[in-house]
Amino acid sequence: MGRVKLRRAGALMRGAVVVVAPHPDDETIGCGALLAESLARRRRLLVVLTTDGGASHPGSQAWSRARRAMLRAREMRSAVARLGGGRRHLQGLGLPDGAMPSHGPVFENAVASLCRAVRRMRARLIVAPSRVDEHHDHRASFRLAEVAARRCGAALAEYAVWGLLPSGPTCTLRTLRHARRRVAALDRHHSQFGRGPKGFGDGFVVPPALRARARDAAEHYRISWR
Repeated sequence: MGRVKLRRAGALMRGAVVVVAPHPDDETIGCGALLAESLARRRRLLVVLTTDGGASHPGSQAWSRARRAMLRAREMRSAVARLGGGRRHLQGLGLPDGAMPSHGPVFENAVASLCRAVRRMRARLIVAPSRVDEHHDHRASFRLAEVAARRCGAALAEYAVWGLLPSGPTCTLRTLRHARRRVAALDRHHSQFGRGPKGFGDGFVVPPALRARARDAAEHYRISWR
């Protein structure tokens, strides 16, 4: 069994944590090992899905946006189960996939919901997508986490999905212990690998580079301690 090593920021694995994921599959691509290790340690953990995931495969004739969102939510539950979690480790905010707001009343309501979750969990850390991620929903999710962290007095860590992490202090989580779990979890997102149900249609497919990341021996985080 492999060992988990933390560089520069051992507190990444201390106390309760809230992980912010913009879409189903980002939780596994960006921080699957962190989730698996936290769950293995019976750490208090909550994954907050910010969008409904329904913008995937918009050309589908047989599957409405609402049905696509429901399917992706099921896939995420299955993926988190592979990492060792359950329904109690998941919460959705239901913001619009592809058009997540980063300001305004809907955004403020989402911040309030995230703050309630952080306080309920007594979390000291929020983990969110990189502020410089190439996807709008990911940057908006970072903004959501940033505002919530400031209001709750929590620390903030960033993970990369599309693109690199911004400059700043980083933490490397090295582990081979959970490689099989990460690969199995990502594989549960069938619709994102061209294996959706009949009539689901063509659309986004996770590129090989992101899929290969599930086999990496390390995850990297930018740390903003408060």
